[in-house]
Amino acid sequence: IQQYHRQREVREASMKQVLGTPPVRPAAAQAQRDAAKAKSEVEHPAEPATEARPTGEVTQIEDLVVDSTEIKAMVETEAEEPASPEEPKQDKLEADDDDFLALIEDENTPAPAFDPQSEPTGFGSDATRTVDMSQFKVHKIGRYIIEKEIGRGAAGRVYKAWDPKLDRTVVIKTVAYSLTADEDEISRLKTRVYREAKTAAKLNHPNIVVVYDVEDEKSFSYIVMEHVEGPNLRQLLNQERRLPPARAISIVKQICKALQFAHSEGVVHRDIKPSNILIVGKEKIKVTDFGIAKVVNHLTLTQTGRVVGTPSYMAPEQIEGTEVDARADIFSLGVVFYELLTGVRPFVADSLASLAYKIVHVEPVPPSLVNLELFEIYDDIIGTAMAKDPGQRYQTAGEFLQALEKINVQIES
Repeated sequence: IQQYHRQREVREASMKQVLGTPPVRPAAAQAQRDAAKAKSEVEHPAEPATEARPTGEVTQIEDLVVDSTEIKAMVETEAEEPASPEEPKQDKLEADDDDFLALIEDENTPAPAFDPQSEPTGFGSDATRTVDMSQFKVHKIGRYIIEKEIGRGAAGRVYKAWDPKLDRTVVIKTVAYSLTADEDEISRLKTRVYREAKTAAKLNHPNIVVVYDVEDEKSFSYIVMEHVEGPNLRQLLNQERRLPPARAISIVKQICKALQFAHSEGVVHRDIKPSNILIVGKEKIKVTDFGIAKVVNHLTLTQTGRVVGTPSYMAPEQIEGTEVDARADIFSLGVVFYELLTGVRPFVADSLASLAYKIVHVEPVPPSLVNLELFEIYDDIIGTAMAKDPGQRYQTAGEFLQALEKINVQIES
């Protein structure tokens, strides 16, 4: 830059000697020359040749002006880059935003514009985490941004997701129709999913996971549910194998309350098992997937001709494919209670056929003979809950709950 200034001073001195006036900036100089030339041609069309400047001399001066302009442009450009650090940074942020938008993909439609700056204020850590994930591939289902897959089932997948509209974490369970080619059948299945999800959404109870929304796309439907932070009962059993009787009773009593409420609303779960029982904090229990098992079973039966469920926890009438009511849930809960107290399942076999036979025809070993610390009263309660004949079981979850509440009294007496 210093060298440029020295060269400019020399050139300006030379131009003063020739023109007698200081140089002007290129655009102004060109405009002045054009105006002067036009005026000269109008007012003095035949100037004496002696008044004209030598052609070579004028050309040389004009070249000096152009060269000085080019040098100044380059110097100013180099000087402006470090002098304005905020401008390139902003450009980079805008480019990053564009990259983020390009990564947001919808299953069926191009991603809508997503500008974190235009969202409502008060975003929590989920919003920040989503923006920070812009360098990765991000997917959406509807308006929900998928964070990760957390499970797979017989007819779909389970995702942890974020709802940007309401700024909350949710769980999405999909029901896929990939095996069903008939459009009329898909339409009927979608109607069934909507009906079951709508029914489940009415279950407002402290021990039941809330259903927020249900929507469908061309090839699948999805149910949006409350996200519960905590392990499920299967994960707890994997760590601790079995639970102290008092804690097991506390858990089963809460499940009874959830079932009692759902059954009173005409909703049968059909898939009570440890992985569908979520633990919030130390003791609170929430049951999830109400209504979903019915949809999944109907869907897979329609698509593959198979009854789908978790065989180890299914009631005999489910195994046999007969009519199922609330007492099937009571049988399944009896199986869960058995496993909580003993650390093993009551029915174990090497094949699905053998397992099904045992559930329908074979009585399990009494829990007090598996866990010698248990009293025989546990045998009576679990035996009633797991009776082969639905008519011999507790007829309601309320009856099961009353039996559990009497355990401590009978043991102490």
